[in-house]
Amino acid sequence: MLIVISAVMAYHGWLISASGHTLLELQFVCAGKGAEILGNWSKYYAGDRVLLDVARLNTKIEFLFIVVYVLQLITLSNALMQRERSVFINELLRMNLMLAVLLGLLDVSENIIQLHNFHFPSATMMYISTLYLSIVKWVLAAWILVVLVTSRFKRFF
Repeated sequence: MLIVISAVMAYHGWLISASGHTLLELQFVCAGKGAEILGNWSKYYAGDRVLLDVARLNTKIEFLFIVVYVLQLITLSNALMQRERSVFINELLRMNLMLAVLLGLLDVSENIIQLHNFHFPSATMMYISTLYLSIVKWVLAAWILVVLVTSRFKRFF
């Protein structure tokens, strides 16, 4: 399921990247630049759809993606936790369970803000930047992955 959703989202991302901007870039820009990107997407077409509509659809699909990847992270952390002998790594994996849920909540919050921004494509005053939320989300995601990789491959270190 994760692979299928990822493929659909990657296709949407490929369509949107024809405008010179990506959905990932939109997460890390200030209000002025974000409104400019959305304004451009409201002018460019992918087939018979405006790129802004493609981005909106991609963001809605991402809600399902969030549920799936959070469940995957929880399942993987739990499976590694059952086999982990080191108390310290085991506690980090236990913390990953909570952090995965927090990561999902941050991603949902970011998507809700982006959907709000899609309603006002060129209005800089109405645009809410997701810059700081995205930074926290990606740092948290990196931490979770470091813990998972460390637990899985620690015997090689």
